[in-house]
Amino acid sequence: MDPHIIIRTAHKTYCGANWHWDSRLQSGDIRLGYNLWYVAKGRGLLETPGGPFELRRGDCFLLRSWEEHLGTSVREDPVVVSWCCYDYFDARGRRLDPGKVRIPQRHRFLPETVFFESLMDRLIEAYQEAPDGPQPVQWLQSALNEVEQQDSRIRTLQGIDLEHAELIDLICRNIRENPGRKFRIPQLAAKSSMCIDHFIRVFRRHKGMTPGDYIVDSRIEAARGLLQFSTHNISQVAELLGYRNVYAFSKQFKERTGKPPTHYRGRKG
Repeated sequence: MDPHIIIRTAHKTYCGANWHWDSRLQSGDIRLGYNLWYVAKGRGLLETPGGPFELRRGDCFLLRSWEEHLGTSVREDPVVVSWCCYDYFDARGRRLDPGKVRIPQRHRFLPETVFFESLMDRLIEAYQEAPDGPQPVQWLQSALNEVEQQDSRIRTLQGIDLEHAELIDLICRNIRENPGRKFRIPQLAAKSSMCIDHFIRVFRRHKGMTPGDYIVDSRIEAARGLLQFSTHNISQVAELLGYRNVYAFSKQFKERTGKPPTHYRGRKG
């Protein structure tokens, strides 16, 4: 029988400039099991048994809670971490030994942040609303599936021509830096010297999504930043990002994030 998951706790932590985390100071059940630990914002350093990692937005860890971890923030850009401590149990409620469950590797970088951040936000909100309900575990499983898919993409990257990968990375950077521009798939394919179908296949294999989805996610990520940190109203944000009207923008924004644009208006995190 497959093991079942129990979530011990889930939170979003806004670490201060003087943040220091020493996992050895934690006690109780939180020192057991696993910790899905995602950097949503900021910079810092995390020391793990596998070596030190310089933290940036998109870093995702599957920490073994019984191991030693030491974390610090960059004072000028404090870290924001979404995290969930959980464990695996058998049908009789007995905790499973680590050797009896398949756990992903400790670290990966998630280059496309909007979708995963949305999963973590929904997981944390569901846990806070109903800690013992089924929804928190469902959101956690969705997040873990995304982690495993990213790990799989990393393993298959060696099968992609290096020149093609570099071209796609360049195109993606252009999309992220110009989220309001009307990008056309045929033009992007031509710039990569590929036919449209081949371009879409290579892009999906390299980025884990279609070019169209990447363009939309880049717009939504830019929109969240504008809603949180600028004085633009929602209609102005929609116009800046190339939407035909505020209704189309609001609909797509909610489809992608699970929240209306008003949810992020003026929220600093």
